[in-house]
Amino acid sequence: VGALTNDKFPKLILLTEPVDITSTTGVETTMLNSDAVRVEGRNIVVTTSANAAVKVYNVAGMQVRSIEPADGVAVAVGMEPGIYVVSTAHSTHKVIVR
Repeated sequence: VGALTNDKFPKLILLTEPVDITSTTGVETTMLNSDAVRVEGRNIVVTTSANAAVKVYNVAGMQVRSIEPADGVAVAVGMEPGIYVVSTAHSTHKVIVR
């Protein structure tokens, strides 16, 4: 049993039960998110480890592009200036095209 105190409440004592930290539980594997999204001029460039389509949505939620990555890179060329949401199989990113 452990006891915790606080300077603001000197008469308050919290007692804790012991916690077993010798065993492992929870997440056994992790997946690295290797997706990267950047804007180059009017192009949105996505580097991804997924072989799934990269989807680009406008702020109204309408899908404006769907691009299949080639060698891990998908490029949305000639985007109009605006704010976009880029969705990959692993992550979602917000970008601004100026």
